Amino acid sequence: MKMQLFRFTTSSAARLLRERSSCHQSDPICARNTGLSDLTTREATLSLREDDTDTNDNEQRARIENFLNSEHLTYQKIRLGAGFSTPGLDRTSIDHILFADQLEGESILDVGSAQGRFCIEALRRGAASATGLETSPERIRHARRIAEILDVRPRPIYLHEDVEHWTAPAKSFDRVLCLNVLHHLYGIALIVRTVG
Repeated sequence: MKMQLFRFTTSSAARLLRERSSCHQSDPICARNTGLSDLTTREATLSLREDDTDTNDNEQRARIENFLNSEHLTYQKIRLGAGFSTPGLDRTSIDHILFADQLEGESILDVGSAQGRFCIEALRRGAASATGLETSPERIRHARRIAEILDVRPRPIYLHEDVEHWTAPAKSFDRVLCLNVLHHLYGIALIVRTVG
C-alpha cells in the first residue's frame, strides 16, 4: 500500500473545514474525497485560529511600523511588541524605585507624561487609573496611540494641560510622578498642594 504524505497548512485547514460543512461525516465517500477521514473539526478550527493570529500579528506589525515611520518620536523608549520600540531613552532602570510598593487600586498622576510610558507601566503593575498631563499636543497624540497599540486596560487618560494652570479634579491622586519637570515650573509648592 502506497502512503501519501499530506502537508496540513492553515489554508488547507480552511478549505477542508468549508468542504466538511457541506459534507455529511456519516457519508464515507464524501469524507474520503475531502480528505477529512482523519481530520477532526477541532483540528481544523484550531488551524483557522492560528491563521487568524498570523493575520492579526502581520496587521499589528504593519500598524506599528507605520506609526514609527510616520511620527517624530524621540523622548521615551517604549516597547511596542513584535521587536519594535519607540526611539528615545530607556527609563526601565528607575521602575524599581517609582513602583517599588504595591500599586493595586491606586490612582497615578504623571506630570509631564511625554509619550505615556510611566502611566502604562503603572497600569501594568496594577494601578486602577493613570492620568498623564502634557503640554505638547503631539506627545499626547503619541501617548494615546501607543496605549492603543499596546491595548492597555484600563486605558490611561492623557490630558493636554499645563500643571501650573490646571484645575485639578476634587479627588486627589495616590501617587504623583514629576520626572524631569520641576526645572520647568515656577510655583512648585502651589502645584504640590494642588495635585497632592
